[in-house]
Amino acid sequence: MSYDDFSIDLSSVSTADCIPAGDYAIQCVGIELKATKDGAGQYLSTQFEVLAGERKGKRIFTNFNIKNRNQSAVDIALRSIKQWIQACGGTGNEQLTMGLLQGLQGKEIFAHIAIQPGKDGYDDSNTIKRFHVTPTAPRGAAVAPGVAPAGYKPAPQQQAAKNPWER
Repeated sequence: MSYDDFSIDLSSVSTADCIPAGDYAIQCVGIELKATKDGAGQYLSTQFEVLAGERKGKRIFTNFNIKNRNQSAVDIALRSIKQWIQACGGTGNEQLTMGLLQGLQGKEIFAHIAIQPGKDGYDDSNTIKRFHVTPTAPRGAAVAPGVAPAGYKPAPQQQAAKNPWER
């Protein structure tokens, strides 16, 4: 077999794989604490997966700066994490720990997904703008932007096992 026996025109192939902006049922499927490039901070590297619709299985990668020289970046991240916790049934007033965040994995929630324009040679990508509970969408359904179908009952949330010191 020769390595020069084919020719494929790649000019019409898109490298971007963004889902349209809107509300989607998602769940966290991965979370890891990492150091920033400069070593002075930390961020949570997370993966969320779309649960239904044409883009079922699509992964959204989101980083949350939890320790950073830029306090605005930390504030934005902590607000988003608080929304995520509340969408999973928490109060948002819990002590933020890796154990708490790992307990959020696999819980079905809704998020507003947006398209972040690419820069510095990178393609457009999806980003999570906010987490929320949508009480009017069918379980596991992708929700058209701004529209939620009637008749939704939230998926039952499994109670995370309590730590021995919790009551």
